[in-house]
This record gives sequence, structure tokens and C-alpha cells, in this order.
Amino acid sequence: SGGPLLNVDGEVIGINVAIRAGAQRIGFAIPIDDARKILAKLMSTEVLEGTTHGLVTTDKKDAETRQLIVETVLSDSPAARAGIQSSDIITSIDQDKVIDRADLERLLLGKTTGPIQMVIKRGMEEKTLSLQLTQGANTSLANIEKPSKQQLNLSSTQSANTKAWSVLGVKLTSLPEGTSIKLPGKYKGGMVVTEVRQHSPAAYNGIKQGDILVGLHVWETVKAEDINFVIDHSDLARFNPLRFYILRNSETLYGDLKLSPSAITSKNSNSTASK
Repeated sequence: SGGPLLNVDGEVIGINVAIRAGAQRIGFAIPIDDARKILAKLMSTEVLEGTTHGLVTTDKKDAETRQLIVETVLSDSPAARAGIQSSDIITSIDQDKVIDRADLERLLLGKTTGPIQMVIKRGMEEKTLSLQLTQGANTSLANIEKPSKQQLNLSSTQSANTKAWSVLGVKLTSLPEGTSIKLPGKYKGGMVVTEVRQHSPAAYNGIKQGDILVGLHVWETVKAEDINFVIDHSDLARFNPLRFYILRNSETLYGDLKLSPSAITSKNSNSTASK
């Protein structure tokens, strides 16, 4: 069983996934709207081409409406510079119709140079805006300044960064107060990834600059002390691979960091020596 499920008009309304053996005319399918949400993630310009637009959107689909609504515009992002606002409805990109996020990501692929003409509906007014994608992770946190070496001296942030860099492969800073990023209700905060070391566990698992680390294993990572607690834990080797949770464009992602035994050993040795 598999393939598209079509209606009488030849439109794809689902993806067949299973049948009931011994039964007649009974099957099971993934609704096409759910499939297109997955498709949008697979076609993400950030994932495939390393570019970013700064849009957090929501598909609105019912019997009468098929719209892509802007939920949030990340600060200092291409979308913000283009003048796109929350609650705008994206109707077309370079004259191609847009009805959901899958269309958005598909139509932005390959457009790494030159302005993109995006038509949005704001209230009763229609506007044509010029969007220019940028290379790299989202820039909503670009205004976060890395502390100077003097400021980091002997601080908990320095300690957490040293350990996180050697064990996980990331540098972190606290989420600044007043940030425009919306945290889902279940999260109290997080640590912002400011740098990712090449060929590190974080790099191999796709963690990027600008991601917000909200959890490691079963603990929240709201502040530097939380990072130290996890990495200094006596059972860290047993936790390996270490489950992580990050926020990216208001979406929660997770994975498992396969930690190097030598990094864990080195960390434990340094911890013992400091005592």
C-alpha cells in the first residue's frame, strides 16, 4: 500500500500508508495537509541552502480558507527588513501562488541572489514587498554581544562555555531580556548558541548559531549553572548519547549528542583538579 490518494477531481488528498487485510475498501492515509507540513520542513531553505528569511508562519486551512499567515517576524531578519509584519497573509512569491509553508519554502529555494517579490495582504490592503535572503542562521539574535575575555574571567558563563565547547562543541550565552523570540509556555528560558565547533557532536547533529538550547537530558538549561550541572554530572558517561532540545523559529527540535569518551574523561579530570 502506498502512493497518492485522489478524489474524483484528481486532486491529491492524502498519502496511503496501510490497508486492512481481509477487508474491502478500507485503507489508511496521512491527510495531505499534514504531509505538506512535513514537506515544508524537508524543503527548508535554512536546511538545504543555509539561507534564512526570518518568518514564522502558520497554515490556515478549512473548508473555505487556504492561507499562509505570518505568526512572528524575527528581529533584524530579511523579513523584518522587507517590512513584513505579524498577521500579514502571504499570497504570492514572484507571481507564484502561496497557500501554505510548503509553497513558501519551495518558492524560496534557489533564490540566493537578487530581490524576491512577495505579495502580502494586510487587512484590506495588498502590498508588494522586496525580500532578500541572507546566508547563515537566523539573525534575530545578531544583537547579542559576546562578552569580553575580561568579563568572562572566572565567571559561571566562562566555566559553562569552556565545558560546553570541549564536550558538546558549542559556545553559549544567556537569552537576553526583552528578546522578541516567543518561548512556548513550557519553557522558562534557554541559552543561545553563539558558535558551533566544526566536527563536534553539536555540528554533526545540525545545531546552528542562533538556536536556543532549552534542555539537556531531563534538565532545563536556562542559565550557565544548568550547563555546568549536566556536564559535571557524575553519570554523564551513562547519559551518552546526551539528548538535547533546541528552539529554532519557535519550533522544538531534539536529537542525541554522541559525546567523545576522551572529552568526558578530560572534563572529569579538570573538574577533579579544580577541586
